[in-house]
Amino acid sequence: MTEDLPEFGDWSPLSIANLQKSLAGLQWILAGGYALEYFYGTPYRSHGDIDILINREKQHELNQYLEINRIYVAEKPGMLFPFSKKKYYSKPIQDIWVLSETYQSWCLQIMLYDILDDYWVYKRDDRIRMPIHHIIWQKESLKILRPEIQLLYKSKNVRSKDQFDFEKIYPLLSENSRQWLQEKLQFCYDQHPWIE
Repeated sequence: MTEDLPEFGDWSPLSIANLQKSLAGLQWILAGGYALEYFYGTPYRSHGDIDILINREKQHELNQYLEINRIYVAEKPGMLFPFSKKKYYSKPIQDIWVLSETYQSWCLQIMLYDILDDYWVYKRDDRIRMPIHHIIWQKESLKILRPEIQLLYKSKNVRSKDQFDFEKIYPLLSENSRQWLQEKLQFCYDQHPWIE
C-alpha cells in the first residue's frame, strides 16, 4: 500500500445524497450493505463504508467527477496504486478506492463490472450472467443492485455482517430470486452455509 494512505478500515463514507450530487451524470449502481438496506425498506445495521458499481468501460469518466489524486486502484491484493487516466484497468482488477476530501480516510469504494453481449458477468465466474437491464431495481432516481446478486457477491468470505444481511434479506426475496441465488451458490461452492 502506498505510504501515507489511511488504513483500509479508516472510513468517512459519503452519504447517498452526496453521492448523487457528486456523481450526477455518471452511470453508477448502489451496491453493498446500503443496496440491501434499500431493499429491506428501513435501516437495520450501521455501515462502515459505501460501495457502488460502474461499468469497466466507464472507468476513465471518474476523473470528471472526482479529483484524480484522490483515486486509487487495487492492482494487487492489499496494495493500492494511484489511478491513471492513461491506463485501462482490465480484469482481474475490480476495485477502486476514493479518499475523502481531507485525505485522512476513505469515502467510497467503486467496483468495476463487466458486460458481454448486453449481459452482466459475475466477476468470480464469467459463466454466471444476467441481462444487464435485469441487475438493477430503481427507487426514485437511484439505481440499486438486485439483492440476490449482492448476496452472491457477499457469499465468498462470509463475515458476521454478511450473515446478518443474509438472514434479513433472504426471506424477503421472491421465489425466482431465491432460486437464482441457490443455483448460483451451488454452482460456485461444494458446500456453503447459505445453500438450503
